[in-house]
Amino acid sequence: MQAQQVICENIAKRFQYEWVFKELSCLFTSEHIYGILGPNGAGKSTFLKVISGFTTPTRGIVKYVLNDKDWTQSNVYANVGYCAPYIDLIEEMTVLEMVKFNHVMRPFPSIDLVIEGIKQFPFRGILTKRIIELSSGMKQRVKLILAIMSGSAILLLDEPGSNLDTLANVWWQELLVRHRDNRLILIASNDPQDLKLCTSQLDITSYKNFDNKLLKNRLIDVIE
Repeated sequence: MQAQQVICENIAKRFQYEWVFKELSCLFTSEHIYGILGPNGAGKSTFLKVISGFTTPTRGIVKYVLNDKDWTQSNVYANVGYCAPYIDLIEEMTVLEMVKFNHVMRPFPSIDLVIEGIKQFPFRGILTKRIIELSSGMKQRVKLILAIMSGSAILLLDEPGSNLDTLANVWWQELLVRHRDNRLILIASNDPQDLKLCTSQLDITSYKNFDNKLLKNRLIDVIE
């Protein structure tokens, strides 16, 4: 079985004079589902953006081993599935158009299965509805199914339970279980319900304004 890895070596991120996190060294592998913990403002979303390549660390290096090959950060985009409250869908598109657009950008293993999955949503005629017509909960469902069923080697979920009721939370977690094999999965949240499937965790708060020189340059596994 091929292994996916993300290796963070002494990474830090700063916005102007404020450090979001500092001296963070860790190893993520496809053997686990990782929970990224911390209260609002702790830096969870920023950390996922760094992992995804959406933003670069102020210091340090992020390395990727995908399908047993070393990848540069610039090559990782097509191999990342990402769902987050701050990632918007194209509201002028219908849901079906959005699915087909995503299929061009990051091909699904089966676009037919994605379409059939969306047909099961509790919203009549959803495929022909424009995104702008959907509730916040339905938009979140669409974002989750597009990310989870993308077949990407790396899957990043930021606050996946946002705007979802109890049944919808059960739905996305069951979907993730069916599509978790041979993927590196990170879930950032401060809601224990979002983290139920996580087998390992990283408290990002521990690396805010972190100055312990003894741990510099030391690669550590994420706590299980």
